[in-house]
Amino acid sequence: MDLTTDARLLGLAEELVRAGVGAPATPPPATDLRRLPAVVQPWSRARTPRRRARVMHNIRMAHPVLFDVQRPSAYQRVQLALRFVLMFLMAAVGCTLGWLFGVLYIGLPIFAAWVISERGGERYLAESAPQVVRFLRWVIAFYAYLGLATDRPPLSASELDVTFEVELGGTPTTQSALLRLLRSVPAALALFFLGIVSAFLWVVGALGILFWKTVPEPVFDFQRGVLRWEARLFAFNASLVEEPPPFSFETGAAPNATAPR
Repeated sequence: MDLTTDARLLGLAEELVRAGVGAPATPPPATDLRRLPAVVQPWSRARTPRRRARVMHNIRMAHPVLFDVQRPSAYQRVQLALRFVLMFLMAAVGCTLGWLFGVLYIGLPIFAAWVISERGGERYLAESAPQVVRFLRWVIAFYAYLGLATDRPPLSASELDVTFEVELGGTPTTQSALLRLLRSVPAALALFFLGIVSAFLWVVGALGILFWKTVPEPVFDFQRGVLRWEARLFAFNASLVEEPPPFSFETGAAPNATAPR
């Protein structure tokens, strides 16, 4: 059992003891909760019963879409110049990031509905969904690169530098796939406003790379939160999961994320 899992279990036991259930749990000698990073002890900030209940609910009900990206130790200025060239060329042909998002937002439910109508929901999840996940992993990696979350263009599978994993589930139908266009409107609108803030912070991050070869940590965390929201939205619209994107802006690192792939 790794440190993160150990800490989460200890936190759950602590909450149960405070609620009067069971005997006080004694932490293993090898684990010092005071030295654990904040990301693995979410109960430390849950001061009220309502917040503690929300933390315990989140521990039990993790979202089936896992996204994470690690902040590069140093950025290359030549990659910043390459981003400017790519965005200029994309704008010249009318293929902006907003246009790409719109195509995916509408195209993913239509594609899923078409495949489900031909093969059925079970075959879609078993045969087509893994390919959709690989495609979305590359798309998210491309957004991460342009958004200053990574510093290598996603030219191959080993250069994606993001973690994007989906726990496939649900019973998708043609009708449910198309209805996701409507069900995801609130999440898409929220992402639109987050994207406006993200664009301003991108300028701050670009200046950080230009002068100090790094992106300020708050800027990077915000960009990671936007990418996580976007990843969950795309997975939902593609009928890969039943759960719509939760309205919680999570900017921290995923505690149970594996190596980027």
